[in-house]
Amino acid sequence: MALQGTDPAIPLALVAVVGGTVAFFGYDLVDALLPWAGGAAGAFAVGALVWASPAFTDGIELQYQYIFVGLLGFAGGLAGFFVVPVATRAATVGVGFVVTTVTTFVVVTGQRVVTTDALADAGTTGRPESVIEALQIQTILQDPQLQQIAAVALLAGGIAAVVAWRFYVLLMALVTSAFGATLLAYVVPLWRRRGTVDGLGDLAGSAFATEWFVGVLVVGFAVQFVRHSDVFDDSPDRPEPLR
Repeated sequence: MALQGTDPAIPLALVAVVGGTVAFFGYDLVDALLPWAGGAAGAFAVGALVWASPAFTDGIELQYQYIFVGLLGFAGGLAGFFVVPVATRAATVGVGFVVTTVTTFVVVTGQRVVTTDALADAGTTGRPESVIEALQIQTILQDPQLQQIAAVALLAGGIAAVVAWRFYVLLMALVTSAFGATLLAYVVPLWRRRGTVDGLGDLAGSAFATEWFVGVLVVGFAVQFVRHSDVFDDSPDRPEPLR
């Protein structure tokens, strides 16, 4: 096995450093991580697509294929660098709106918003009217009481969307911190076993340390909240948080 003789201490230490940094400095890093992650993803996706598609490279000499793929990959990276942060914010707002609206409606009415059979039919046939049936929109529109509840649910969803927009960086910091905590939760059991194995290959399948995930996430986000508590101060002279 290729990883059998590899000393696990160094890679585990590197992953632990990355996880700890992201978990405790997610708020500082989020504005930098999203654009660069989007740029890397865009460059890789476009470059891989162009390289794998004969339609783009047929008839071009190999050295020029490299240049062509590189240029298009660079263009994809630029697009991802600028688009991903905006798309992530829009997706966060959209998810906040939809989840809050649906949850409010379901909790208040006790009814399902989507019927399983109609949803399965919509997925099978692809008919737009099946999607409308699956969402039970006609039922809601025909019942005045459900209309009022739906209006309240939409209002709640709108408020959630505004909150998601206002505190987008904090939400992304929480997600980033959760990613760092996840890395540490996997590294800790591996680190404890490092002295009993011959290499990285023997560490496969180690358990996920839930208590470490919860502890690092809570402590990491609490530390960031204290360091950047001024984000809740709307005074014009408040200092900008470090990023």
